[in-house]
Order: sequence, then C-alpha cells, then structure tokens
Amino acid sequence: MMWVDTDGCISAAAYCKYFITSVEKGITESVKTAVLAAAHNTFKGGNYIGTLQNGGAVLAPYHEFASKIPASLQSEINQLKTQIEHGMINPATKSPVQ
Repeated sequence: MMWVDTDGCISAAAYCKYFITSVEKGITESVKTAVLAAAHNTFKGGNYIGTLQNGGAVLAPYHEFASKIPASLQSEINQLKTQIEHGMINPATKSPVQ
C-alpha cells in the first residue's frame, strides 16, 4: 500500500514493510520557503501550492520495496517526474497553479 502526507516508514515505522512508498506533502520545504521569504521581507501570505518543482510534493524512498520494484520501472517513474517538472507532461489537476 501507499502512505500519504509523510514518509510512512518514518511516521508509522512498525508498518514500513507494508508501504511501497509514500507521497509526501513536502512540509519541510514549504515551511523553509515561507520562513526564508519572511526573513527577506518577501513573504506575501496566501496559499502555498506544493509541486514537484518546488519540493512541495515528493515521492518517498521505496525502503523495503526497493529491491522488489524493477529498476526499469523506477527509471520510468523518475523520467515521468522529470518530464512533469519540466512541463513536458501536464497532469490533470484542479490546482490553482493552472
């Protein structure tokens, strides 16, 4: 199964053996961005939209499943991530970013 919001292997370590991966919100990066903006007097408030590009959406490591997921599939996932980051693939979303 997959965990969401944080790395399940950290948040619920006892169940790590069940998590293929986690889709993280990138909270650390989001907070860092807000704090640095405040420190530089550029903080404007409002919504922060986490994306692959800004580290606000992250696929966690595969942990115990790393050896069970074919390298070719891991490579394909990484390629898709890169294509999304560079705007070559535009995922369907209701995000206000679009």
